[in-house]
Amino acid sequence: KVLEKPIPVPWESCVTLGNDWGWVPNDKYKSGTEVIQLLTGIVAKGGNLLLGVGPDGKGEFEPKIKQTLEEVGKWLDVNGDAIYATKPILPYSDGNLFYTSKGEKTVFGIYLPTANEKEIPSQIIIKTNLKGKLNVTLLANKQKLNYKSVTGGISVAIPNSLRAELAKQAGVAIKVNAQ
Repeated sequence: KVLEKPIPVPWESCVTLGNDWGWVPNDKYKSGTEVIQLLTGIVAKGGNLLLGVGPDGKGEFEPKIKQTLEEVGKWLDVNGDAIYATKPILPYSDGNLFYTSKGEKTVFGIYLPTANEKEIPSQIIIKTNLKGKLNVTLLANKQKLNYKSVTGGISVAIPNSLRAELAKQAGVAIKVNAQ
């Protein structure tokens, strides 16, 4: 189960990659996108994901399992800063946008595109109390993003040239850092 909001004690969601805790022939496995989006939702609420993955009777993993875990690993290689060693921060989630934080000066907004989304929005509102000069970047490529202050946060402009490509990602992490 994934909690709807954080609780004041450590918690963990124990979820299998397939439908069973052990290897089962012809099991249906979650995609890399499903795992990344599940992980993001759990971490945004202060939880940990225990992902159950089992080898077959010969101690080997099916190619689909390897592919899914490689997809998750590649995404974490470039977006892990928004996941690892983060803390939950209000409002935790808002529609397709999930929040994590590091320290008092860094907030991450992780936008999770839907399966049928052709382009991510041109503006993403990140709710934050960070003040002063902000450094806003797309975590995956460190590209600086323009923003403007709005009531309760900032509106981050997503370049039109990136919107379609970003919609193909499992999650788009935006880092907001107060200087």
